[in-house]
Amino acid sequence: MIVSTGYQDLSGDERALLSPFAAPVEVISKPWNEAQFLDLVRRFLPQARMSA
Repeated sequence: MIVSTGYQDLSGDERALLSPFAAPVEVISKPWNEAQFLDLVRRFLPQARMSA
């Protein structure tokens, strides 16, 4: 799961709230640009494929 947030950093407790829904959780903080988002997706895809 990729989370886009306006907060600069999520605490461990906030990440733990997300973990029941999907793992691993990747977070990208706003403002982000297309290149940053695509880089995150490229890094995340191998993990997602292994989970499927």
